[in-house]
Amino acid sequence: MDVRDESSLLKEMASGNFNVHSNFESSYVGELKQLLLSMHEINVRMSGTLLQIRQASAEVASGSEQVASGAQSLARGAPEQAVSVEEVSSTISGISVRVEKNARNAKQADVEAQNRRSY
Repeated sequence: MDVRDESSLLKEMASGNFNVHSNFESSYVGELKQLLLSMHEINVRMSGTLLQIRQASAEVASGSEQVASGAQSLARGAPEQAVSVEEVSSTISGISVRVEKNARNAKQADVEAQNRRSY
């Protein structure tokens, strides 16, 4: 075992490959064994952290897609709501015109009725 094994393991992890194992584990003894165990622990923890980051990223992406979909639905519904509001406004205007006309007709009928009583 030599420094090349350690260097190779660390180089692979630095490049993002966490699926690495020493081919010379039996050669690591004493404090060198502790070094190998520490590198293994770093590998395991880093792999776990990266997995959590991937999962969180996937959840954020999914949430973003849902928000985008909701926004598109709202955007599609806005013109329909605007048309409905215009229709309601137009209907109310038409009713208002008819009410005013009915009020004028009622007033005219009252005037005519009073004129007929006068005769």
